[in-house]
Amino acid sequence: FAQENRARFPGGMAHLGKEVRKRGQKFGIWEEWEAVGLKAEIRRTRPELMARRDDDPPEEPLDKDDPGFLGYICLGSAAGRAHLRGLIEELIGKTGCEWIKLDFNLDPKAGCSVPGHDHGPGDGLYAHYRGLYQLLDEVRAAHPAVILEACSSGGLRNDAGLVRHLHCLFLWEIRGR
Repeated sequence: FAQENRARFPGGMAHLGKEVRKRGQKFGIWEEWEAVGLKAEIRRTRPELMARRDDDPPEEPLDKDDPGFLGYICLGSAAGRAHLRGLIEELIGKTGCEWIKLDFNLDPKAGCSVPGHDHGPGDGLYAHYRGLYQLLDEVRAAHPAVILEACSSGGLRNDAGLVRHLHCLFLWEIRGR
């Protein structure tokens, strides 16, 4: 992996996967594929992959010092998809995971407007979701035994479009609202 938290997982993720399977369980991972934290190293090392909206930054930016930063890798960009695909292949290869639960706890706003990201300034969000669907299809084709599931909100995107590219969705209901 580009980085592993060895404080939490001293043996690394590959070791964790082996230990889980030793106990007779399948190994799964809950993750946010494209989300990028404020202090994430990739923000510094691969800024060209970041979804940005510098032409019309959100009213409530994630980073007040960098208002155009949207908090995720632009999957409307071929380079963004290729980078993420490499990380996913590494994750599956090292851990042998049998299940991946996808989340996305960000509001993508109006989407990316970066020139050169394989989309126009007004269709970054549409291109991002099309890129996500493509990535999901590629991972499913390459790893048919790995179950891909969206969390309850689908990561703010639980819709008929996403359903076609996953094995399952976790749905739940909040009562009393």
